[in-house]
Amino acid sequence: RKQSERYLAGPVGSPEAESAAAELRTRIAEIKGMGSSLRLLGREGFALVNARTWATIASLHNYGLFRAGAHLVGSLAYGVILNRLGARATAWATEDIDIARGAELALDTIPDGELMIVVAIIGILAAVAIPNYQDYVAKSKFSAALTEVANGKTGWDAVLLEDKTPILGTDPDLGGIGVVGTNANSTLVVDAAAGTIVGTIVGGPSTVAGTTITYTRDATTGSWTCTATALQKYIGPITTCDGA
Repeated sequence: RKQSERYLAGPVGSPEAESAAAELRTRIAEIKGMGSSLRLLGREGFALVNARTWATIASLHNYGLFRAGAHLVGSLAYGVILNRLGARATAWATEDIDIARGAELALDTIPDGELMIVVAIIGILAAVAIPNYQDYVAKSKFSAALTEVANGKTGWDAVLLEDKTPILGTDPDLGGIGVVGTNANSTLVVDAAAGTIVGTIVGGPSTVAGTTITYTRDATTGSWTCTATALQKYIGPITTCDGA
């Protein structure tokens, strides 16, 4: 009974404590009932984790890290995606739990007596996970914007064959090159005289937001070249696009 008073944060017999206890019993029963279903899913090829890994993730959840903005990444996140898709893949063997965040964690409070644990977790995230995660997001953003800009090249060439002036739009009879000015990841500008399609990245990490991607067409050969103001590490090989 003393343990109940401690964990339920209320005197035994109070309505609040009894309600919390009843809710906890229901949750325990539900979790126990999931055991057979999880074993069945495992036999069918769904990705499962061992008890220690599960307990660690549950502890991080209880600390409020995921509510504060942390994300599960790496092999375990890959397993979640496979399960959601109902797909099978070669099993992995890892004891790592990879966590990252894209911004400062918004922790409401730090549990009493567990300050050092939480500080240690946040320190690891800040020192290791954040740069890698931010770089990944920046690369993904640039790649998506690059695709939006590049989509205009084929339409441009087709419009020139019809002896029309390339413009933004989707109607080739009017000279539209198949792309529009405002897109999910970029805003585009077409300059027919200069032979350029210029995209400005909208949103995303500050390392790529506001940078430009320019496709320039050689009027003699009809070939296209790509230049960008973002750093090369966010672009990939220079053959993809020549960055800063």
